[in-house]
Amino acid sequence: VGGIGAFIARFRPQGMAHALLAAAIAQALVVAIALIAGLNPPDTEFEVLVMNGFFIALFLGSSWLFLSAAKAREAG
Repeated sequence: VGGIGAFIARFRPQGMAHALLAAAIAQALVVAIALIAGLNPPDTEFEVLVMNGFFIALFLGSSWLFLSAAKAREAG
């Protein structure tokens, strides 16, 4: 999702912010589906949430930084 979004956005800050937000949403959906369907080993729900939550937070943080860069670029 992130790679395809980056190419579509042509690596511009505003588009990259949207691509990374989409990647975070996709990651969260995959985790939710896996937990609801019981696709993870028993007693590992916490580990799955922590590990994926870490990556979701990284995607969201990067999205915020790209959005800040886009606003700074517009301001001159």
